[in-house]
Amino acid sequence: MRPYLHMMEEIYQHGSFNPVFKSGGTVCAAVCLVQDIIKRVKNSRRLKTLCEFGHHISKVKSLESACHIITKVLSNNKDIPYTLNLLNQTYTKY
Repeated sequence: MRPYLHMMEEIYQHGSFNPVFKSGGTVCAAVCLVQDIIKRVKNSRRLKTLCEFGHHISKVKSLESACHIITKVLSNNKDIPYTLNLLNQTYTKY
């Protein structure tokens, strides 16, 4: 987690440690490679949300039932509360 606009933002990274060997075969250091995978995680979440909408679309019989399904699907999404909070903070400043 890191602070962003007075809120905590999730970050995702993949890391690996690899030894660096001396010519005698002993380890003298370690190299740490870190890859930022935030986009991959967020894209996976978005795809999951779209799949959930696709799964429930046949159950829509009216505007009211569509609203209930949308609310149900989005209530399980981690990114929606963060986005709404960010938008709220952005627009209340002006």
